[in-house]
Amino acid sequence: RVTINKIAYPVSELSQKSDMSCPVDMVALNLKCGHCSPGTYMKSNHCYKCPMNEYQPEEGQKTCQKCRAGYATNSTGSVSRNDCRHTGICPAGTHIIGTGCYECRIGEYQPSENLLGCLKCRDGYTTMGIGSTKETDCILEDSIIVTDILEDILRDR
Repeated sequence: RVTINKIAYPVSELSQKSDMSCPVDMVALNLKCGHCSPGTYMKSNHCYKCPMNEYQPEEGQKTCQKCRAGYATNSTGSVSRNDCRHTGICPAGTHIIGTGCYECRIGEYQPSENLLGCLKCRDGYTTMGIGSTKETDCILEDSIIVTDILEDILRDR
């Protein structure tokens, strides 16, 4: 839905081709400009429902937020994080704590689903980010420093 002057219109009523020009971050609907409603996002001056496993609680946004690992929505157009329900499966790169899935921390990995903990990289090794799924994601800690230095040098050129 798109809200214009406190009136909500279905996304399907959006004009697919409009000569009307609206300000940035607004869309044209029935010769008026408005924001995309919660549960939708704006792309190329049109509103689209958030896809499965994503939600958007605010109006006028350009993206939807993804449900966390092991959670999914039942439909498109979800408006709340509460619409993300636990699937009962924690994927690789995560581990179970209570009834939720949590990504493995930096320096850890988990190649299997539905396990209670993550495996630590061997001494002197770490991962580039959270949610690593394989031991080969563990790299020498020194190589991260070299990579960061090289990125800084290339960026300054």
